Amino acid sequence: MAFYIKHVNKLPMNILYTAPSAISGMGLFCKRTLAYEECILSLKGDHVFHDYTPKFAKEGPNWIGIGPNEWLIPLKGSPVLLVNHSCKPNVFINQYLELVAAKPLEPNTELLLDYSSTELDPYWTMACACKNDNCRKLIKNFESLPSLLKVKYSYFIHPCFWKTSIEKEWE
Repeated sequence: MAFYIKHVNKLPMNILYTAPSAISGMGLFCKRTLAYEECILSLKGDHVFHDYTPKFAKEGPNWIGIGPNEWLIPLKGSPVLLVNHSCKPNVFINQYLELVAAKPLEPNTELLLDYSSTELDPYWTMACACKNDNCRKLIKNFESLPSLLKVKYSYFIHPCFWKTSIEKEWE
């Protein structure tokens, strides 16, 4: 059974800054220590609903999957657009569309999200540049993750990802 993060208060944006990332371009970093499960920012934007197709998988490079056939287009200039992918994430997007710390983070830590934790589209893929020891090289949707990683992520992510994955495994 999965457990989910409680809804917590939003933090002021002055806890974040941008800087060059060792992974790709610019990244989003924290100015101060962040506690485990602490809400870093709230995501807002327009919602897009669409069937999964190979063509559609290429349409929204910065869209965030938030459910089956549903994506959030972050507002222009949203700091979440600077969160780079890593196969060893330290933040997740929870069911309240909040970016939360997956562990205590020291000041000047780059915020890293496993993009697979926000995508159900079976046609979506992305080359990985994280250089982590356990790098998967090619990033795919949540269902492509190893079962143990899905379980590890299940505490943090939206319940629909876990539910969809379980249903497919039992088909």
